[in-house]
Amino acid sequence: MWNSKKSVTLSLCMTYVSLAALAALVFCAPTFLSWWYPPYRSDIARLVLITFYCCCPGALAALLCLLKLLHNIKKEEIFVLSNITLLRALSWCCFLDAAAALVSGLRYLPFLLVFGALVFLGLILRVVKNVMYEASVIKTENDLTV
Repeated sequence: MWNSKKSVTLSLCMTYVSLAALAALVFCAPTFLSWWYPPYRSDIARLVLITFYCCCPGALAALLCLLKLLHNIKKEEIFVLSNITLLRALSWCCFLDAAAALVSGLRYLPFLLVFGALVFLGLILRVVKNVMYEASVIKTENDLTV
């Protein structure tokens, strides 16, 4: 039977897979890009590569925050301030990568879709962070009630 423990474990596995994929892409991105963009589009390929490498630190930070968040959830530490801090960091990672996508989107329009998706994801994470904060306040009050 599927339960929340299995879901967290699956999320952890997928996050580790994403970390491995990011690491592989850091080294293989120029090769992969040469397969998709013909030589006469090398200016676009260069822009895609620059944008990718600008977004890598934010993506790495987001994946590491996600790992810590999932490990906290696995330890049943849900409504704690460290999780709120991790959600805040995740949202900022999305916004910083969105800024890189916006700058690149001025030159290559498909990046504007990436920009929109990252801004939307960052906003959702901010809302979840605010809900988690309010829940942690209520939990703290309940813990102090005898």
